[in-house]
Amino acid sequence: MTLSSKQSINYHKDGYTIRRSILLNAPITRVWEALVTSEGLAAWLLPNNFQPLVGASFVFKAEPQDHWNGVVECQVMAIDAPHKLTFTWSEDIQLLPTLLTFELYNLNGQTEVCLVHSQREHLPEDHVSKLDQGWGCDMLRRLAELFG
Repeated sequence: MTLSSKQSINYHKDGYTIRRSILLNAPITRVWEALVTSEGLAAWLLPNNFQPLVGASFVFKAEPQDHWNGVVECQVMAIDAPHKLTFTWSEDIQLLPTLLTFELYNLNGQTEVCLVHSQREHLPEDHVSKLDQGWGCDMLRRLAELFG
């Protein structure tokens, strides 16, 4: 599937924080379910054991690659239904976790999804580059496909 002009991914970088946004032709409650349920996240991101509880730890699991075991360790930091979900993101136990926030905005029956990935200052530059490519090229496009 190719994204329509209304579904293009906007990108903004401020230092080590990236912000990507996409407008989806779906009500905010449907998009929210894709973010705050284990099944919803698995449908577009990765298999996981997510629970929508502040303080809950969970993991995403992918196929191991090169020097990565395929596990992303996370902890839910904030939930403000149906507008904001924040959790930590750690692909390497030797690095401090980063912070991933999804902000949802209702725009006349459509939903703008803004992904903000912050607290990445301590990551090696090649790691930052891979994260930027993943969120922009793969993950948000797969989220859009759920509602396309």
